Amino acid sequence: MKLLPKLSKTSNILIRIAIVLVVYTYIYYQIFYKRDIHLTLNLVGDMMDNKTEFTLFLSASLLMFANLFIEAKKWQYLISRKEQISTITSLKAVFTGLSVSIFTPNRMGDFFGRIFFLKKAEHVEGIFMTVIGSVSQLLVTIVVGCISLAFFLPVYYPFNDFPSNLILGVLYVIGILANIIFLGLYFNISFITTLSRRVFKPEWKHWNHYIEIFSDYKTSELFHVFLMSLLRYLVFSTQFFLFLRAFEVPLTLPDAMMLIPVIYLVTTVIPTIALSELGVRGSVSVFLFGVLMAGHLLHVGDLQLRVFAASTSIWIINIAVPALIGTFFVYRLRFIEEKNSNKDDE
Repeated sequence: MKLLPKLSKTSNILIRIAIVLVVYTYIYYQIFYKRDIHLTLNLVGDMMDNKTEFTLFLSASLLMFANLFIEAKKWQYLISRKEQISTITSLKAVFTGLSVSIFTPNRMGDFFGRIFFLKKAEHVEGIFMTVIGSVSQLLVTIVVGCISLAFFLPVYYPFNDFPSNLILGVLYVIGILANIIFLGLYFNISFITTLSRRVFKPEWKHWNHYIEIFSDYKTSELFHVFLMSLLRYLVFSTQFFLFLRAFEVPLTLPDAMMLIPVIYLVTTVIPTIALSELGVRGSVSVFLFGVLMAGHLLHVGDLQLRVFAASTSIWIINIAVPALIGTFFVYRLRFIEEKNSNKDDE
């Protein structure tokens, strides 16, 4: 949409201010109003007296930088197909994407928050390239989650008769087939280009120019993106484990490898806004940890509080803090263009 220069500039400034206000208001509401942050802070205060637990907490917090750096390098790699950008620019784009996505369903705003940092690549192409990275991350969550679920179900939900074993077998077959199909589609993502040529109506043919981007990536490049997504997954899974141990949740490493991917799998398939994700992840975590403790005949009086504290901590570190940092780069967003404007900053 193009408007007169003065009106365009004013409109963009107002939109940027609105985004910043929404981000700060939502985070404040989520942390200080909807969730009692004081309970978590009390646990953190107690943790300060224990050097081991504080070290675990600090290590988990510092992994935020590894998490965001990997995501920035992944996006930089994908975008390099159309435009060369620096790692710093990619990091700014990731921070801004988190700011915009925090109040959008399933973080859809992440795509739009990043593309405004592109100067040469077309924005629609940028969105599609970003989608490839998101699909890769989602695929890792599904594949690893399904593998962990395959170990989790028979251990904590014993199948002792033929009908239940048959159901378990059917679930395994469905899971294996589904993962093979998902992986096959991802590594042959060019099928989207072929499909669009066949099904698009004549008036939609101009979209083929943008969708061609899906056929530009080789299988080796898609595999590279997949490995980066897997590495990032290992980072934030490790973060969650360290936060849980820091808050004295009695979780062993083998149990963590089986349970944490299941938590991420369940929270991924539940449609959420990033803000509500804290409550969803906390609830799912408490339920599954309850199953785990019951299976091990372990009982921790304030288990629910400690699990919620760990979920709150990882949400604050990986979502809220980067989103707040991203508000300092929101000035790059330009939703309304001036007449005869280019892609440079105002």
